[in-house]
Amino acid sequence: MLFTHSAETSVQEQSQDKTPSLGFPIVSLAILYFIAGRLGTLLALPPGYSTAIFPASGLALFAILHYGYKVWPGILIGSFLLNGSISVIAQNLSLIDFLPIGLSIGLGASGEALVGAYLFLRLTKSKDPFYQIKSIFIFIIFSAGASSLVSATCGTLTVTLSGISSWAQFDTTFLTWWLGDAIGILVITPLLLLFSSLSSNRFHTKLIAEGIFLVICLIVVCKIVFAGWLGDIHYPLSFLPFPFLVWAAVRFDKLGVIISILIVSTTSIWETINGNGLFAISHEQNTSLLLVQTFLGVATSMTLILYTNLTEKRRISDSLLRSEERLRKTEDFSRVMATHVDLDGRWLKIPSSFCDLLGYTKEDLLGDGFKSVTHPDDFMSNWSQYQRLIRGEIKSFDLEKRYIRKDGEVVWADLSCTIVQDEGGTPNHFLTYIRDITGRKKLEDALRKYSQELEHRVKERTLALEQSNQDLEEFAYLASHDLQEPLRKITTFSDRLREKDHSLNDEASEYLERMQKAAYRMANYIN
Repeated sequence: MLFTHSAETSVQEQSQDKTPSLGFPIVSLAILYFIAGRLGTLLALPPGYSTAIFPASGLALFAILHYGYKVWPGILIGSFLLNGSISVIAQNLSLIDFLPIGLSIGLGASGEALVGAYLFLRLTKSKDPFYQIKSIFIFIIFSAGASSLVSATCGTLTVTLSGISSWAQFDTTFLTWWLGDAIGILVITPLLLLFSSLSSNRFHTKLIAEGIFLVICLIVVCKIVFAGWLGDIHYPLSFLPFPFLVWAAVRFDKLGVIISILIVSTTSIWETINGNGLFAISHEQNTSLLLVQTFLGVATSMTLILYTNLTEKRRISDSLLRSEERLRKTEDFSRVMATHVDLDGRWLKIPSSFCDLLGYTKEDLLGDGFKSVTHPDDFMSNWSQYQRLIRGEIKSFDLEKRYIRKDGEVVWADLSCTIVQDEGGTPNHFLTYIRDITGRKKLEDALRKYSQELEHRVKERTLALEQSNQDLEEFAYLASHDLQEPLRKITTFSDRLREKDHSLNDEASEYLERMQKAAYRMANYIN
């Protein structure tokens, strides 16, 4: 009874501890969503629901990616309150009439964030859009572009079917709603994600002067392009900020991306609202805002793709350096050649000794697949082991294989391979240790030929002694049989152990597999 009471008390205390931790993010998200959405709807199309600038959508997706699906009610509450302020106050709707409208639009906004987060997490297996080029493209296409269709479709149908907006305005309302949400996600979500991890920024204090100069230059260029500081220029100059965005991403990493995008976004939007610059070409403010939002979508996408590409290359480079450092600490380093191979089988880094071994230059081999210099009879067995590493079936493998030199000569190598993973456990590239065993193989071939020659001589000299020869063969058979028998037991019982015991972990399975391979190899030696 005492134990039960203690357990119940513990569960109650845990539930009490979790309630504030869940409630605070939901309430905070609802308040921030309402504020961000209210700022965006100040520039909305009549009747005030669809806007070309909607930063709340980016805030919602960031909250789901950063805190998890559990905070989605905060989006629903924030959207309900936001649209309630528009409908009840501006449109003079009663609370009862607004209730289904607010819930429908709120569910669309929540669905947008949930779908965007789900698609990204499902397709990338990561929470970081900047981990790989693939990740940032998935974020742009699915999390920003595709998921925004949920809110735009739900919201536009709601205000149209309820009679708040006419069917004649459906296409304009839908386009504005979709583009406003998509650009909000594309601009705001990455900035919040980058800002949340700003502590790991690569920015150095030595670059402060250069950073200040970059900020001044970017502000001046944005003012020239979007505010018309040089007067009316009848040439499109919207491309001028792009070199400075590249400069910021290359030199200043996360901080450069955040500051540069904020400068370009705030300047272009503010000046367009005030009727200045290249995009203020229409008497309708919404059309001008759609144009500037499209420009920001292109500029932001380009900057994020460039930043992600640089980050991925730095991460791979750092991983290669760490791998080489570990190799230098191993014994017999002078005889081991370490090569780095990407997941598609192309060499990333090759030592000069390996190039000399095969008679090629580094330029001949780098970027090319190892298939080009692997003996055709050995490639499939080698490649199948690489695939097992990627799937996580094994942690490493060892094998002997043949390479083909540039002059056609065969080179034997003892190959040991492991897979290098990032901090999240995702396969990055292969690290392969290669040892030249051509001399040993030649010696084995010479011994084999000498053994065959001796056997031939023995047979020639014992033709007259058939009985003795028969006895000798019988002895060889019995000896081979007696040596093979323990090996057969090893392989048989290891197979039974693998079949009967399903609780073996990956390490135990790998030991069994290596034991079997050793038994098979010993059987070949006996044969």
